[in-house]
Amino acid sequence: MEELKTTQPQSNHLHRVAPVALALILIFGAVVRFSGLNWDEDQHLHPDERFLTMVSSAISIPGLSQPIGVPPQGCAKWGSYFDTKCSPLNPYNHDFGLFVYGTFPIFLTRLVGELLGQTGYGEIHLVGRVLSALFDLATVLLIFFIGRRMYGVRVALLGALFLAASVLDIQQSHFFTVDTFTNVPILLAFWCALDIADGKPARAFVYAGAAFGLALAGRINIAPFAVVLIAAGALRAWRAWSEGAHERESAWVLPETLDERPTTEDCGQDSSVIGHRSSVIDPFARAFIGLAAAALVALIVFRIFQPYAAMGPHFVSPALPKFDTSRGIVNMLFDVAL
Repeated sequence: MEELKTTQPQSNHLHRVAPVALALILIFGAVVRFSGLNWDEDQHLHPDERFLTMVSSAISIPGLSQPIGVPPQGCAKWGSYFDTKCSPLNPYNHDFGLFVYGTFPIFLTRLVGELLGQTGYGEIHLVGRVLSALFDLATVLLIFFIGRRMYGVRVALLGALFLAASVLDIQQSHFFTVDTFTNVPILLAFWCALDIADGKPARAFVYAGAAFGLALAGRINIAPFAVVLIAAGALRAWRAWSEGAHERESAWVLPETLDERPTTEDCGQDSSVIGHRSSVIDPFARAFIGLAAAALVALIVFRIFQPYAAMGPHFVSPALPKFDTSRGIVNMLFDVAL
């Protein structure tokens, strides 16, 4: 009892100072991330960033800006957003055949650049660096909330501080690359996975799918994170099944032999047995339906923010899938799904 009395005031004091400590951590993280953004003095020394800068300055948003150059071969004019063949947002329509990144980061950077009037080759990379720093700073905040939820305020503050001071993260936040853009939605998807495992309302599956789809539109190689969502759904089903295990054990009164036929008096008991059997399946069926919904939402979000992974020219453009395994089984499955 004495130990409980001494630790409780310390815990309350920690909760009171946590907002101030978190604010100081965020300020520190912002200072080290936003200082020296033009570190290479417009020399474009980062090769991946230079390539993304070339792409971002060449593409244009349909209806918002005037496309650069002539339409691709076979296109009478520049097309709409989902028109893969003719869209001015598609990097491949600007002779960037080696583009292998997600389009969500460059779309967002181009949009902000349009609003700020900073879309040129010597400007757009600085817009991208600012956004990269903002996204990386957001991961510090998300790590705090995730750490507090899983391990308490003390661990949450330490995690946020360590991430804010991480040299690798500070370095990446100074580059206009897709990494920091992807970290935010994947952490949001992880938070939703915790909601799923904790038995929160079914909309957690939808939110998880949306965040995961956005992360895929930043980096396709984040796809193995799907295993985390599947594990969360399985844990949710297992917990729901375990909570009713005792009631089922007491209610399941099965015939001693298979030859026994139910009598009129037993009909009510048999229906009860069937009902309890269905209650065993229900948690796993609901989890499966939730995961299927998450996969569908992820695919829709991915379709919106990585539109040129599909053929177009509309959001839904039915076409026979090509079972081509030359680019790998994962790419083939994405082709078939899209």
